[in-house]
Amino acid sequence: MRKNRRYPAWSSFECSGSQDGGREINWPTFFLKRNRRGEYTDRKGNVVIWQLRNPSSIDFKGNELRQVRAAVRNLTPDQLGKIKFHGEHLSHYWSRITENLISSYALSSLLSARVRAALNMALSDTAAVVHHVKKSHDVPRPHQLDTSLEPVLTFMSSPSFVCEQASSAGCAHTILSYFFPHENRKLKMLAEEISLTLFLAGLHYKADVEEGMKLGRQVGDMAVASLRYQRVEGDVQKNQRKTDLTAGLQPKKKPVIRL
Repeated sequence: MRKNRRYPAWSSFECSGSQDGGREINWPTFFLKRNRRGEYTDRKGNVVIWQLRNPSSIDFKGNELRQVRAAVRNLTPDQLGKIKFHGEHLSHYWSRITENLISSYALSSLLSARVRAALNMALSDTAAVVHHVKKSHDVPRPHQLDTSLEPVLTFMSSPSFVCEQASSAGCAHTILSYFFPHENRKLKMLAEEISLTLFLAGLHYKADVEEGMKLGRQVGDMAVASLRYQRVEGDVQKNQRKTDLTAGLQPKKKPVIRL
């Protein structure tokens, strides 16, 4: 695959430095396993075939980079506000949404613990896979291919393909929809919004986001299969509720000063 690469390696750029997050590659996994060859397997021992496009078939230097340039150049005030807002909340975004769901549906302490554990274990597995993919393909960031490009947000140094935040969003959407199926539509919209933010900010190509979400959902599906095998209850809802998924995550309104 490296011989057919159509892009310069991320690690070949002086500004790359050391790859942050490389330790995640060797993290112990929960729903996934690793065989002696280092391949990921499901709970039955079957080697996982990741449903990703081959990066060598993606035109990062051409169409993908043009899309990033256009997105950054044409940012609206509303998009810029969302980018900065999500940038502040990425680290605890899905944990806050999970707590809002748990509170709204008044889950028992035991089931609450299972929901939190399932989400965090699946996200940990996703992080390990993402960094494995990043290291394997070594795709440069958009601003490395175009030094005139100025991303709106800054992140730890790592290869571009795939987007970790998009993978986390795809996984979280899958896990939380298993426990709260009536919230699927809203969870899907939130996952897509926060994922697209990293593209609009100029940090990732569109392909990074699209393939990242696919990867996260694939890990999420395997986690859900394990939960079903363990007979962990999925549908915790007795009736439909109106849950404010992003309570506590909205931008604070500026106080009105009256003279």
